[in-house]
Amino acid sequence: MRRTCAVGGEAIVRTMRASHPNIEEGTLFAKVDYEARVQGAQYLAYPPVVAGGPRANIIHYISNNQRVHDGELILMDAGWSYVPFGLTLRMIILTPTLMKQRS
Repeated sequence: MRRTCAVGGEAIVRTMRASHPNIEEGTLFAKVDYEARVQGAQYLAYPPVVAGGPRANIIHYISNNQRVHDGELILMDAGWSYVPFGLTLRMIILTPTLMKQRS
């Protein structure tokens, strides 16, 4: 179970580091999925939600096809199977401008 959480946590950290203004939601989805699979996750547990700005208010938003503009929050809900456990992670990612404003 610790390894499962470590895989998901590292995937999130790497995805956050790769985020930038005007990135596409689909790019963030692909990045977090790639990072989890490289570390041994077998497959997605369900279609992920990657929603920037006001789209984060849409329940079960899975279009993941819009750009995330500077200053918008990103909601990400993703899960993977990592035998023998499953992992579900929900997170809010701040775009770089928001990160600077908070420091």
